[in-house]
Amino acid sequence: LTDRVRGLLSVHAATHPGVRASGQVLSGPPGATLAAAASGSELLVLGAREHRDVDTLTAGTTSHAIVHHATCPVVVV
Repeated sequence: LTDRVRGLLSVHAATHPGVRASGQVLSGPPGATLAAAASGSELLVLGAREHRDVDTLTAGTTSHAIVHHATCPVVVV
């Protein structure tokens, strides 16, 4: 992980001690790789790159794959 990501995780860990978060650097097709990495997780949070109106919100390719293949709840923010 980069120093920036480590720093962000440590800030949130200090602010929210009851929430476990982890970071990994992975390679491979994004949808399949994230779905496999999230196996056994309680929640997977994905960030969306584009800001759209709720009426026209459509999932990107990766979000679409995760929502349909993840074995845990998924939140796209």
